[in-house]
Amino acid sequence: MTLAFNSILAVIDPTTDNQRALERALGLAAAHGATVHAYLCCFSSAKADDFASLQRVEVARHGSWLATLAARYAAQGQAFTHEVEWSDDWREGIARAAARRGCDLIVKSTYRHHPARRRLLKTSDWVVLRRAVCPVLLVKQEQATPLRCVLAAVDVEADDDAHRQLNTEIIACATQLKSGASDCVLHAVSACQASDRLRQATRLATMAGVEPAYAHALVATPEDAIVDCAAWVAADLVVIGSVARHGLGAKIHGNTAERALDVLDADLLVVTLRR
Repeated sequence: MTLAFNSILAVIDPTTDNQRALERALGLAAAHGATVHAYLCCFSSAKADDFASLQRVEVARHGSWLATLAARYAAQGQAFTHEVEWSDDWREGIARAAARRGCDLIVKSTYRHHPARRRLLKTSDWVVLRRAVCPVLLVKQEQATPLRCVLAAVDVEADDDAHRQLNTEIIACATQLKSGASDCVLHAVSACQASDRLRQATRLATMAGVEPAYAHALVATPEDAIVDCAAWVAADLVVIGSVARHGLGAKIHGNTAERALDVLDADLLVVTLRR
């Protein structure tokens, strides 16, 4: 399976001047010949006699700030298009904007979440992951440094067509990201049963197209296998699959990608399987 990043949506955080998502999106665009569209969603719940006027003022204010930011990058040879949208649900706005523009990738900055927010399923990252129709790159690192190690996390024991397809898409994303970075290595990891570890390690190397030394079949839970391997190989970026769940099942179980999100130090690219 071949995959290309042609159109990238960078989510702008209007609360800071440190636009980590935009920096990473522009770096990926330069490496892969892609275009970048910066998206900023704004809203105010303040009471106003003329709510329509408030909306126009706020959109204009954020639009002016974003245009200034774009001009500064353009002067450095890093051009991108941009938009400001008024919406009380910026998570849904991100998904809509990516679908509207046919984006191949969403890039958003992130941070560690408090355990209480995890339990309540209120973290913005999780909501974006569940609503997006394309892979989502969650940027944790403060500086957009060159990629040196990409880790593809798959399920080598997957026994259904949907999860095998998810494995294929994860490896395609990881391979594509590696191809855009010089001196970058690709590793693969999967949890497995102790009785079958050696055979699964061989299968994993073949599946990911890596040397056996770069294929890590670990006897652990999927979450622990990913987190431990990412630390061992000093991964800058982990590519992982997520199963979209909704309702009570999502609240009770979550999934490996969401549980690993708060533990990993590396950036995380999530490919979601829709069910």
